[in-house]
Amino acid sequence: MQDNIPGKLILKHLAGEASKEEEERLQYWLAQDHSHHDVLAAYRKAYRKEYTPIAKFNVEKGMDRLNQKIEAHENKVRRLTVRRSAWAIAAALVILAVAYVGLYISPYKPTLKQANVEKSNPYGQKSTFKLSDGSKVKLNSGSTLLFPGEFTGDERRVILNGEAFFEVVKDPSRPFIVETPGISTTVLGTSFNVRAFEEDESAVVSVVTGKVRVANEAGQNVELEPAQEAIYNTKKKELAKQPSRLDRAIAWKENILWFEKSTLKQVAEALTKWYGITVAFENAAIKECRLTGSFKNESLTNVLKSIKISTGINYEQNDNHVVFSGSACK
Repeated sequence: MQDNIPGKLILKHLAGEASKEEEERLQYWLAQDHSHHDVLAAYRKAYRKEYTPIAKFNVEKGMDRLNQKIEAHENKVRRLTVRRSAWAIAAALVILAVAYVGLYISPYKPTLKQANVEKSNPYGQKSTFKLSDGSKVKLNSGSTLLFPGEFTGDERRVILNGEAFFEVVKDPSRPFIVETPGISTTVLGTSFNVRAFEEDESAVVSVVTGKVRVANEAGQNVELEPAQEAIYNTKKKELAKQPSRLDRAIAWKENILWFEKSTLKQVAEALTKWYGITVAFENAAIKECRLTGSFKNESLTNVLKSIKISTGINYEQNDNHVVFSGSACK
């Protein structure tokens, strides 16, 4: 088993620059030891704090700079493993943060007028809370929301990385603005869902009540009414409007895990967020198997059994690690 932390591979994954083969190697490394998932979570937290969202990220340059910093501070850090002491891991993450400061500049720079409050959920955990104006937020797993302790001035602005459902208190004098990479969503008082995970190829805003306006950095904008959604392609930088399947869009809010002709690869990604596990595949071909179904408040074991029955794909569960195997789907 490889004990060394694959720092370069992790950084490419976080920057969205890893190839399919590299993603598979990372998943294999994660499945080898439960503590590897904790290391990835620590890297993700440090990366998001300093560099999310980022338009372009030069992993090679970043790793060179990181190695220089490691050499200057502590030669032993380069041989850091997941079994090293907690202080060594923390030191490496601090160096990681310092190494990139000033190297990369993102065109997306939302700012808040007061000190930020951060609510962040690890995979497998959701939370519900109120903002200072009384607006309610349900934050999905693997998501982070930044907001002021008190809203002041002529707007109410928050920054989201991930997915959240908002029930905004109406205040015509102070619009409520949700900033996500590439787009902003402005409302006066309504309920809507925003899904904008950094690893996804698109961000989606779905309106339940009221009206919202979604705009991208290029100046395009669309207005949405109930049962409509805006889709922003993060690669093509294109914004479009279409009817929304609200039952599917906000299923997570009702603790419903929803799949509709989803590939097993997409299912695995959802299970990782939902249950806080790692998933690996023995055969890459089965990633394209399709699954349709919904699960409300179901245990991971029951979901896995249903997947096996529906697709014919086998699985092996070891604590928080799942490996799918098989040669073909039903």
